[in-house]
Amino acid sequence: DGGDLICCDKCPSTFHTFCLQIETIPDGNWYCPNCCCAVCGSSQYDDRGESTCKSSFRFCGQCEHKYHVLCVHGGVMAMSAHWFCRPVCGKIFT
Repeated sequence: DGGDLICCDKCPSTFHTFCLQIETIPDGNWYCPNCCCAVCGSSQYDDRGESTCKSSFRFCGQCEHKYHVLCVHGGVMAMSAHWFCRPVCGKIFT
């Protein structure tokens, strides 16, 4: 048993609190790691679930982690069809 389940307020993901290493379910909206920037950890959503980002998210073409454009490469990113967060992701993809 992994303990209580916590549901993301933006996507259908659920997690055991034990697996996330949190003791209690937080008050208010909670966004899972999949809905947050892999660099800064912040979500792009406010308490109403509306986007508040001044920087758009970019998805890795292999692992699907999300990144704020401003958190990666100082906000300067080539907007190609496939972008990879790490060389190993690009290597796996090809």
